[in-house]
Amino acid sequence: MCWKTGETGSIGRRCRSSDDSVADAGTSRQAGQPRYSTLYLGGPRSEDVSVIASVLDAAGRAWIEEATGRLPEEVSAESDDDSAAHLSYHVADEYSSSVVEGILPELARSQAPIAVRPSGLTVFTKPKPVVCASIVRSPALSKVHRAIWDAADGRSSGAVERFAPEQWAPHITLAQGELDRSDLPAVVEALSEVDFEQEFVVDNLTCTLGEGENEDVERFAFGR
Repeated sequence: MCWKTGETGSIGRRCRSSDDSVADAGTSRQAGQPRYSTLYLGGPRSEDVSVIASVLDAAGRAWIEEATGRLPEEVSAESDDDSAAHLSYHVADEYSSSVVEGILPELARSQAPIAVRPSGLTVFTKPKPVVCASIVRSPALSKVHRAIWDAADGRSSGAVERFAPEQWAPHITLAQGELDRSDLPAVVEALSEVDFEQEFVVDNLTCTLGEGENEDVERFAFGR
């Protein structure tokens, strides 16, 4: 659920968490500029997209902010809220209500926080260039990813197969949007100075349904 704020080009987003608290998050863009989903790898989509992910802890968000701060604004995946610092497990056109209302909360309650570590840069070239921080695919991370895929199988439509367990390459997007292939050398050079010897924590499942004014975000804390 979303609403326009009084500021031109600004969108407020309401995020509902597992404890029924409500947090407002703002994302801004220049008037007329296309909105790129920070939760979907592969550039802009004209239709809505839904995503199951985990948002990083405060240390992870600070690291992403420092890394993306090295990049030109038009290609940085940095956001005014915490959505840029996330790890996507499953992307689809839509999910059945049972996924959001029952399956994800139950998975989150049974899950302990997971430590994640970046390992370096990855560049995806199609359909548009995207530069990401690769995340080590630990057994714990693979286990929760498999559980999400098994649960969402048959309860979603239009699932993106490159997020399937056999193909999944966990990553955090750093540069996308107006990024052109000719920009890649400069972007990689800027990000090569980032310290990848880090460890962060994911302690939630976050489901983003739709985009823009139709966007609704549900977040479920691990162990609750």
